[in-house]
Amino acid sequence: MSSLDTLGYDLTERLFTFIPDFGTLKYTVLVNRNCWDVFKNRKEWILHQVSLNVAGLAVDDALRLIRYNFSDWWHSYEGASLCEYWDNVLDNYVEYQPPVWSATKHPVKPNEMKSLEKVATEAERLEDLFSFRHKSRHSQKSILTSNESFKISRAVYRLALFRKIFAYWDLPCYTVTDAWGGEDDLNLWRDILGLNWARCNFLESFTIEERWEMQVVARFASEMRDQLVTSDYDDPN
Repeated sequence: MSSLDTLGYDLTERLFTFIPDFGTLKYTVLVNRNCWDVFKNRKEWILHQVSLNVAGLAVDDALRLIRYNFSDWWHSYEGASLCEYWDNVLDNYVEYQPPVWSATKHPVKPNEMKSLEKVATEAERLEDLFSFRHKSRHSQKSILTSNESFKISRAVYRLALFRKIFAYWDLPCYTVTDAWGGEDDLNLWRDILGLNWARCNFLESFTIEERWEMQVVARFASEMRDQLVTSDYDDPN
């Protein structure tokens, strides 16, 4: 008899809170009937606990990132002006705001598990680098506090979502006067205003402190990118 067979319901349920990823969860469920019964009865709660272990306290923002699908909004509003399109995007984006679209009420789905683990790993790597540069050069792994780690991860997921929504649009950085000309320029001007309005509305959905955290992470990522570009062009001699 497996030692897990002797565990009671409560202890088996507690065991699930320590599972680090969804691959381990898959095999744990198959260990014995006891584990399967607990999982079947507490499936949503267990998926939430494992999601927390995978993505940390910022799991809601990680789920918002992987659940946003640009093509869904674009194809449903194709042919409209960009201003109308952004209205539609931001209206739908409200559905992704916690707690409405939270890991507790909407647990991770099987087809989302790999994506969640992927974005969580990327956020963890950036956090490790941030910790190494700003906290301690003696540790390759992050030694940030749980609160610091939460804020860094949350900012990473939100910046990634910002890019996912807006990076498709590579509009020129014209001013109103630059774009004032014929009908095509007028349409471009309207598109630029619509894009900037949508970006502002997205960022204003967060508090001032949360926007500051995003700025810190964005600046750090930009510095890392600039250093990599510079090192590529360094003379090896």
